[in-house]
Amino acid sequence: MKLISSVLVVLLIVLGVAGAGCGSTIAEPGIGTIEVMVTSTAIEGETGEVEIASIETTISDIVIYPEDAEEGDEISLYVADEPFFLLETLEEERFLAFADVGAASFNKVVMTLDRLDVTLTSGAEMTVLLSEPFEFNATVVVFTDETITLLFKFNIDKTVTITEDGKTSINPIASITMNARYHGTE
Repeated sequence: MKLISSVLVVLLIVLGVAGAGCGSTIAEPGIGTIEVMVTSTAIEGETGEVEIASIETTISDIVIYPEDAEEGDEISLYVADEPFFLLETLEEERFLAFADVGAASFNKVVMTLDRLDVTLTSGAEMTVLLSEPFEFNATVVVFTDETITLLFKFNIDKTVTITEDGKTSINPIASITMNARYHGTE
């Protein structure tokens, strides 16, 4: 009888522990990564007679906003240390920043491009100071153990152009694309 009672007690403990693990639980949100890259398109002659020697670019901030965000919920991904030369990114991706963030859905990406310093092969120099950040209304979903890459692509052919009256015009044109890759452990 004592043996049967002991077996029943052990069986009840095992079943109790196993049953406790079967209930629904809310998992803690995981961590994913957002990385930011920049590239530019090749100059294909659409700039008219403009021959560009360099475009020095200063990006001071890149911020993402969670869905249903309240003020202060935004996450800053990038604060510039120094300018970079946009022509060095022709058809190549250059790393700007990364951040580990909680798995979530974000619905807006804002890039603050402060200035463009353009030097033409003729030696002429122009600076554009920008007052409005680029806002991209794009859904970015970060999953646990995934890396989402935000790629800012500048179209140099449309950024520096010749106007009808022969003047050089600078108007930065950029787009954003995203891709995801799993980097978790198996």
